[in-house]
Amino acid sequence: MLIGAIFVAKGIDFAGIPLPSVEVSNSTSIPEGQAGVVIGQIAIIAAFSMMSRNFFLPFAQIANIATTLQLAYVGATRSFQVFDETEEVKEYEKLILNICLDSKTIKNGDYIETTSNIKVENLDFNYVPNKQVLFDVNIYAKEGQTIAIVGPTGSGKSTFINLLTKFYDIEYGDIKIGDNFSIKEITKESMRRNVSIVLQDTYLFNVSIKQNIRYGKMDATDEEVIA
Repeated sequence: MLIGAIFVAKGIDFAGIPLPSVEVSNSTSIPEGQAGVVIGQIAIIAAFSMMSRNFFLPFAQIANIATTLQLAYVGATRSFQVFDETEEVKEYEKLILNICLDSKTIKNGDYIETTSNIKVENLDFNYVPNKQVLFDVNIYAKEGQTIAIVGPTGSGKSTFINLLTKFYDIEYGDIKIGDNFSIKEITKESMRRNVSIVLQDTYLFNVSIKQNIRYGKMDATDEEVIA
């Protein structure tokens, strides 16, 4: 619009619209016979504004398409990263665990029934090399005991629970269930089926309370949900 105004001030014809000379007057009213000239001036500014907008619009659309393509590329890259992840189940995870409450230990092939005693032996862990989180942890928790692990933020409390539930694999040291069976050999599915976690940050799905409670055990009866 500024360029269109410059065209008007300089008397430059544009878009086939001629500009006759305009008499300069201090009056606020349009001089007689000059109405057509004023309309022509307005037309030039409007025409230049619309034409310039139509000219730059495709470039703006191309820029938007480029942004969309970049977002699509990032999304595709992250999707393929998920596809390329290694299988979570390890070859040596063959034992299927079932925690018993009557203090017995039975092993039948790959199926074991045992107590919930937990023995942590010389456990070390680090997320990245040269930045160790857990140092030589040794814990013996008997069945029925309540154990509190306390410490400042970042001391490794959540890390230990993640190792106990096999959200991370143990590299140094060991955790044994029922005193005898290494957690490394127990399948992740059966291990997590025998452990319940209540996190400090709660989350509710946008469904009924009954469905939220049943989420941990989808085949739970109504009586179990109420209990």
